[in-house]
This record gives sequence, structure tokens and C-alpha cells, in this order.
Amino acid sequence: VGAASAIRFLNLKTGATIAGPEATEYLGPFLSWSPDSKRIAFDKAEQVYVLDVGSGRASKIADGIWPSWSPSGEWVAFLDKSKVDLVHPDGSDSRVLTKLGRFEVFGQAPVWSPNSHTILIQTPQEESVLPRMDIYSVDVASHKRTKMFRMVPPVFAWAPAR
Repeated sequence: VGAASAIRFLNLKTGATIAGPEATEYLGPFLSWSPDSKRIAFDKAEQVYVLDVGSGRASKIADGIWPSWSPSGEWVAFLDKSKVDLVHPDGSDSRVLTKLGRFEVFGQAPVWSPNSHTILIQTPQEESVLPRMDIYSVDVASHKRTKMFRMVPPVFAWAPAR
């Protein structure tokens, strides 16, 4: 990417656009809002950052891609090569949640359960316009990984049942 890119914010009431941090290197497409809507986790050049929307300051919190903020606000999950890691939004207490098998790859960003106790990870099983995934749940406390579904469409969000 030769031209600089930036995260931009669109005010839906006024139509005004505000520029976020500039990036001269690849800026990843994965953004995750904090539950209080005051910060954003994003990836840039295989590093995970947290942007304070009010001040415009971004801080690197980890090496990795595809961040996903927990609904509790306590953790940011992200992918780092063949593992899912967790880190607090201030960059402290980084830990490995789970590792992939030898021939597995990730297909999507981690997806949090509404109560922040479980993360879904997805591994592609079919390369196509309509990919199929094997989906695993990983318990955040015990790190236990359980296969939930085989050869299903990707999951992008998890909402509570009503």
C-alpha cells in the first residue's frame, strides 16, 4: 500500500468525518470497539494497538493480528501466528489462551461470548467463495478447547439468546 491510510470516524448525526491514526504501513481491516465505546483495538503491520478515541493516542499492546475486545472490557483477544493470546487493554498480563494444531490455520478473528467466559475460534476447511469452518469453543478460565461445529459458515458475532 503506497498511500497512507487511516482509521476514520463518521458521526452519523452530523455526517462529519474525523481522521484517526495515520498508517504508512498496512493497516489491518479488523477493528474492535471497547464496550464503553471510548477505545478501539486494531492491528497494523502485525501489531495490536489500542486507540483512545478522545485523545487520538494509540498505544501498541502486543504483536499479532485480528483483535477482539471482550464484552466485559477486561481483555483483548488476538491471533499471533498459530495461537490465540489474551492481553489487558493496557498491554499487561499477556497470556496464551490456546494453540492450533500443526496443520491448522485461523479463518476469522476470535469471537467472544456475551459473558466473556468463552471464545470461538475458527479454522477453514474449504477454500471457496462460501468457506466452511470448523468452530471450536475455548473456555477462558480453563483454556479447554472443544469442537462445536464442523464444516459450517463462519461466525462473526455472538449475541445473547432472547
